[in-house]
Amino acid sequence: MPINALDIGMIPDDDTFDNGPILNAFLQGDDVCLFVPKGNYTFKTQMDPVTKVKHIQGVSLSHTVFIREHVGDFLRINSGFGHVLRDFGIVTASPAGAGGMAINFKALATMDSPDYSSLENILVTAWSGSSWSIGIALDGVDRVDSSPSGIRDMNLSNCFIFGCNTFTLYCNTLHGANLNLQVFPAGGLTNKIQFNAWGHNPCSGIILTAPVLTDVDIWNVRDSVFTAPAYGVISQINTTNVRLL
Repeated sequence: MPINALDIGMIPDDDTFDNGPILNAFLQGDDVCLFVPKGNYTFKTQMDPVTKVKHIQGVSLSHTVFIREHVGDFLRINSGFGHVLRDFGIVTASPAGAGGMAINFKALATMDSPDYSSLENILVTAWSGSSWSIGIALDGVDRVDSSPSGIRDMNLSNCFIFGCNTFTLYCNTLHGANLNLQVFPAGGLTNKIQFNAWGHNPCSGIILTAPVLTDVDIWNVRDSVFTAPAYGVISQINTTNVRLL
């Protein structure tokens, strides 16, 4: 049975309360599954990187909302096979200013990559006076020479990413991914997506589906399919067997 977030001390709908230390203790501990009930949960301090597999379940992307009021990334996940993040929203608020990532899957050369992970029904957005640098990152560049290389077998299903000033979605040295998402330049910011890789290990096996793709860098990618009813500016560099449908 999942642990209820209220039972470990998290408090919704109180913008003076800092839920960061409480959720951080869960993320660093041995328990796996957390259910977060309806409400807005304020975070004033940044949490530590996650290295143990976690399943975090909300009510819906509009009913369970995490509000970042600190500088830096919100969720940093460096290791642990099979993370599941489902049915919640992440908002950055004005005290945080501009910058940081909402969800940063970052594989490191010194530990196992956080492969086989899934993000389902996730909303990333920004309130007035704040923005993200990157909404969601799937970054395996530090494992370009490791075996297995990069970050792999990732799933994004029904994800919505807004309020970013550099990239909505950033993928580097990503191998095997099913990405179903919608991006929008809320507040006049970017809706840019980038796929990239350094050296001899291009991204591969990417299946991306979106209602519209208006600004995408497809750099150093092979054996992948991008599907959208409408396209805008698509930049392709060093691609092999990449199809736009």
